[in-house]
Amino acid sequence: MPIYLVRHAESTANAGELTDDDPIDVPLSNLGIGQAYSLAEQITKEPNFIISSPLIRAIQTAEPLANKFNKHIEIWQELAEFHYLDLSRLDSNSYPERRYARRRYYDRDDPKYIDGPEAESYSQFLERVDRAIDQIRPLGGNNTTYIFSHEITIWAIQMRLGGYNNEQMWTAFKNRYFGIKNTEVTQLDQRNLWS
Repeated sequence: MPIYLVRHAESTANAGELTDDDPIDVPLSNLGIGQAYSLAEQITKEPNFIISSPLIRAIQTAEPLANKFNKHIEIWQELAEFHYLDLSRLDSNSYPERRYARRRYYDRDDPKYIDGPEAESYSQFLERVDRAIDQIRPLGGNNTTYIFSHEITIWAIQMRLGGYNNEQMWTAFKNRYFGIKNTEVTQLDQRNLWS
């Protein structure tokens, strides 16, 4: 049965709003809340498992589906967004300011660089993605599973399962080759889980 990867709905940060409270754990925008309900309405087959990143925007996206089928949401830390910037520096920054901070990170061109105490290196992120894949493996079989996560994390899971090595993934990451839209649903090719 299928395993679906779902990017969270539009967050306030995606909408370009300031991140006044927690710069990474931002809620859905009003549009995002509507997107989450719309997604749940489109899913007609009851899932066996609903799994989410611990970040509020992913949980808020999963909640309408969980409520529709009276299901529990499992929280997996491994599905969190890639924290490559020291989050304490992003408080109350606008989207252009966050974009500038990202550009500085990419320009360092160092997958082992840690931006500060509240950040992780790209290499650490890939280790976390590998742990997530190990947790996903047993979900196949007769189960239908929805996994709610974040653009870069979903992208990394797909790339890892597609056989891309660390260097290829680092190059693609720096060039921002993701293209996963809010509430986009991708069926995981389970054949790659066992290779």
